[in-house]
Parts: sequence; structure tokens; C-alpha cells
Amino acid sequence: YEENIYTLGHKESDPLDQSAVYKISLDGQTQQKITSPADRFWLVGQEIYYTDSATGALVRTDLEGNNKKTLVEERIIDVKFFHGDIYYTANKTNSGDAGLGKLYQYNIAGGEKIKLSDSLVREFFVGNAGVYYHAAGYDLGLYKIDAGGKIVCLVDDSLYSALLTDTGIVYTLRYEDGIYFVK
Repeated sequence: YEENIYTLGHKESDPLDQSAVYKISLDGQTQQKITSPADRFWLVGQEIYYTDSATGALVRTDLEGNNKKTLVEERIIDVKFFHGDIYYTANKTNSGDAGLGKLYQYNIAGGEKIKLSDSLVREFFVGNAGVYYHAAGYDLGLYKIDAGGKIVCLVDDSLYSALLTDTGIVYTLRYEDGIYFVK
């Protein structure tokens, strides 16, 4: 942030060293390893969230590497932060399609975890228009989770691509020409 740069890095001189989050001063004179081995990380406020390389778990620490806490034990696939909540897909095992998982919401302030989908989710979208997900398998299609937590199927077809806007979601279908929009 103001006085430091945060980045993933490792010691080139040590072939066994794994990637972790480092804090580097703007003048480049000091560098400090502040997390255990990490695959990805996000700076949110005054905290660092990262996925643990060994387990895939979601971990939080402060900007100095203190007060480390594992928030999600499952293997994290994708993460999005929105209005004090963490939305993520996770898979309890490494079996099957590595890109598919169940969708969850984690309230940062309350530490509460809510399962949002029973379906396997390929991708999800979170924004002012709401929470949407692209399901795979038997529940194929595009779904929206309304304010009350009810899941509504918007499209029961194979999606090719989707893009969240401020008012809804734009998508294309795999086997049909056209660009579509739904709220």
C-alpha cells in the first residue's frame, strides 16, 4: 500500500522455496516474507487474503503477516469480494473437474459461512445487479440468487460466455447465435 508493495515471490537461490506473499519497501531496500506458501492473494482493506499452496484453503492475515486465520478449509477455486462478503467456489476433494465447485458466501464481519448452491458451479458473478452463477452437470444453466436466498433458473441451456453489468447479465449460448440479456 502506501509505503510498501505486496507481491508473490520466492527465493531464486533456494530451489525448494515456494511462492509466498512478500512485502517490499518502495525503495527496494527491505523485503519480508509475510505468509506461508501461497498461490494467489488479495489485498482488502488492511488485510491480506490468500490461498494456501498445500491445502488450497483461504487464509487471512494482517499486512505484517500477523493474526493468521484460516477462513475456509476447503480447496478454493475462485474468489470475489463484494460489500463485506467473500463469495467463493470450493471443492472438498481434488477429484473430478478441478474448475467446478459449490458456491458459498462468507461474511467477513460475522465469520458466517452460507452455502449458496447445491449445483456444481463453473463460474459466478457478484455485483450491484446481484449474484449469478453458471451451473454445470445436471443443473446446466444460468441462475440468480435473489435477496432472500432463493435460487431462480434464468436460462436452462449451455452458456458459452457471460458478463455481469450493473443491471443484469449479458450472455451467449453455446449452440445458438445471439447475445442475450437478463436481470
